[in-house]
Amino acid sequence: MAIRPAEAALAVADPTRAAIGYNCAKIAEHLANTLFDDGRTHSPDDTEQNAFKHAYWNALMVKHLALWAYTEQYVNGGGRIGEFFDNLLGGSEAERWERAIQYGVWWAKAFGDAHENDPPFVTISGNTAARHAMDYRNNEIGRNIAVNALRSDRETLDRTLAHNVMRYLADNNTYPASQRMIIEKPEYDMSVIRNRI
Repeated sequence: MAIRPAEAALAVADPTRAAIGYNCAKIAEHLANTLFDDGRTHSPDDTEQNAFKHAYWNALMVKHLALWAYTEQYVNGGGRIGEFFDNLLGGSEAERWERAIQYGVWWAKAFGDAHENDPPFVTISGNTAARHAMDYRNNEIGRNIAVNALRSDRETLDRTLAHNVMRYLADNNTYPASQRMIIEKPEYDMSVIRNRI
């Protein structure tokens, strides 16, 4: 994924959070390219590969930003992110972890939206409103998957998130029939791919 000006602005505001978001993007892109290997080095729009990449990227960001926020605030004593946690400094362990998850969701959404909300790049790339809607939806799916997983198990593995994203995409036919790619190769069968994870 290319870094767009709106994402760069977030990176200037907080390089640590931006590094987490960027690393999650690279991991998601690599796994999408590996799972849907067809010789391309990127995941084209309007494919299950791109849907997986967006959803998994957002799931990873929620997890890793939540873990970072929790550690910063409750283990290292806060300071850098205290304003987000001020109203919950004395809460129970479960309340503090929930607040960290919501922090991860907030920042993951900020990065995901920045990736989609850059009009000059949108015009150049030819992204349509339908493509943006699909990317926003896949980003939201990934964040929701992470929230559900992290509420039940703080130690959720990245691999588990990837498997949950793949299962969701396979079970819910994310693409309308008019936008679904024709799957001719057996390795593109979503049920086969999710078993690779």
